[in-house]
Amino acid sequence: MLGVLTHLRDLLQFAPRAPSDYWLSSKGYFQHFCAQEPPIERLRYREWASGCKNTRNAAKTLDKEHPLFDPASPYVLGAYPDTFVICVPSGRVADGRGSVIAHDGKMLFDVSIDWASGGHDPARHPLFQRKKLAKAERLSGTSTVLTTSESAGFFHWMTDALPRLQILREASPVPWEAMDHFLITEGIPAVRESLSLLGIREDKLVVTRRGSHFLCDWLIVPSLAGAPGNVPPWAVDFLRAQFMKSSSQTQRKRIYLSRARASGRRIVNEEEILPLLAGRGFLRVTLEEMSLGDQIALFSEAEAVVAPHGAGLTNLAWCAPTTKVLEIFSPLYVNLCYWAIASLVQADYYYLLGVAEGFVDDVNDARFFLENIFLDVVALERTLDAMELS
Repeated sequence: MLGVLTHLRDLLQFAPRAPSDYWLSSKGYFQHFCAQEPPIERLRYREWASGCKNTRNAAKTLDKEHPLFDPASPYVLGAYPDTFVICVPSGRVADGRGSVIAHDGKMLFDVSIDWASGGHDPARHPLFQRKKLAKAERLSGTSTVLTTSESAGFFHWMTDALPRLQILREASPVPWEAMDHFLITEGIPAVRESLSLLGIREDKLVVTRRGSHFLCDWLIVPSLAGAPGNVPPWAVDFLRAQFMKSSSQTQRKRIYLSRARASGRRIVNEEEILPLLAGRGFLRVTLEEMSLGDQIALFSEAEAVVAPHGAGLTNLAWCAPTTKVLEIFSPLYVNLCYWAIASLVQADYYYLLGVAEGFVDDVNDARFFLENIFLDVVALERTLDAMELS
């Protein structure tokens, strides 16, 4: 019956209505239709027991402390859910944020969460603001979706999207190496470069973007790894196992990541701190000029990393244990995602706040997301001394 409906939809060039309802959980969707007669062919659900908790290593600072790093803060404990794979015959993927629509026309919310529009509130999902979807492009065979709501950026592609491959490896009935199509994010070069390094051919990649709509013969959907910014230990293990096979980790380098070309979170008095850093052996690096492979090699050889908060610190995933890390923040925007990664690789993590009045102590408060940073040079010098980076 599903095949007949699909054929009629294609024949009539039917532009379906956008979903107006949802399944809160993929498991609930699966259980509902498994109880129906006749059973739906190839509808499957399997869990992977990956859930765990992880207490992060203490973050150190010599200067002003930020309340988000307080040992009593709820962010000190990383909690991660079990993951799963849901296999949907005639499943669809709409728009550029990986929204999944089941065979009955309802959205599968737990694999379609749009964090920018309200996270766990399904009523605020942007797909429900649409009336119609474009005519669906048919994808034959088996397809999987890696796109997530935030995966157009480097950090979220590497830590939210790519780890979905490990979930497929653990719970999918079809190995990800044998998939016919991978639905991916449009944008940054690291998307295609990372998949190429994993041996996934270019002709298997299907780009999702605003207004896109794909109808898949058999859509195999890995769950999300967890909430963005809270990277689970198994995800970092997966990234290191897949991308660091040829790393020698022989040379030890001190690197300073400059955001001089970025749209925000720049150190406005960078020219004042560069002589101090250069005198202590730090090499100024702009990662925009480097391939993903070169970034992996650079960070795997790092003795020390100093950087303002930014996506380049995703590369802490490649660092050796005991690498010294100094992350620099505006007190008005502190996000703990790179501390989480540093803790998972056992890096020696410090932070330093720039000069500003007051704090913002909500990790989800993005009013000052791109706030530039004025850095006290004396405070930087004292911190480097404490880190034994003379």
